[in-house]
Amino acid sequence: MSIQIKKLEKEIGATLFERDARKMRLTPAGQLVQKTFASILGSYNAMLWQARSIEQEQKCLRIGYHGPSDWAGILSLFRRCLSQNPGTRIQIESAEYGELAKKLEQGKPDLAFLEAADAKGRDALKWTPLFDDYGCFAMAKEHPLAALKQIAPADLRDQTIYFNLRPSASMQTIFQKLVQSGIPPEKLACVEGTETAIAQALAYGGLAAVPMTFQNDKNPQIAYVPNASPLVHMDFCLAWRAENETGFLLRFVEHSKAHPWPRTAP
Repeated sequence: MSIQIKKLEKEIGATLFERDARKMRLTPAGQLVQKTFASILGSYNAMLWQARSIEQEQKCLRIGYHGPSDWAGILSLFRRCLSQNPGTRIQIESAEYGELAKKLEQGKPDLAFLEAADAKGRDALKWTPLFDDYGCFAMAKEHPLAALKQIAPADLRDQTIYFNLRPSASMQTIFQKLVQSGIPPEKLACVEGTETAIAQALAYGGLAAVPMTFQNDKNPQIAYVPNASPLVHMDFCLAWRAENETGFLLRFVEHSKAHPWPRTAP
């Protein structure tokens, strides 16, 4: 220890300790060196923590999407991506398309599955198309229309159709497409959320207009029948910010492009 202290004093060019036979005391120069080294050590430890946090962040993707837990086979996409990128994590954030698009512009989450209408026109976002999803009607299994192969506007007389119309460019577009397909606007009862639309349809004997990829075959109470009109469809895409690109993010984009997305054309 004495040898190390002498080397340090020689390097600094100042006496750091006052010595007598019984104890050692820091000199004023020694007190300055001690205080400065404590600050340097604190900055070094903070740097280590921040560097490790950045490393962990780069290995974690925050992904936003709106839909059932296994929408369009998305769980198999997550599993495949994680298995081929050891040490990585995926964090899910669920919200409506319009809300997700705004959050994505602000940097959180890292990526989001959106309807193209909510991604277009946002200069901060990059996006790649995935697949077209067509519309269907959800209803109780005992509903008279549940036996049909397709439902045309002429089949909807005297039917109340529940539709999710939260603030979103895509939802507004789908509403317009439903009307263009021949469904009178007064037949569309707007509610907040696809799950709410289905619950209302089951409770009151009506129909819920939903994307075909939202089908939940495990629910024995619900029947899904395709909408006969090809006008009613959604163009799904994967969007992200260019400045958020990491190796893991770009690999996830490639996995998403190769994913076997459903073909739901009527």
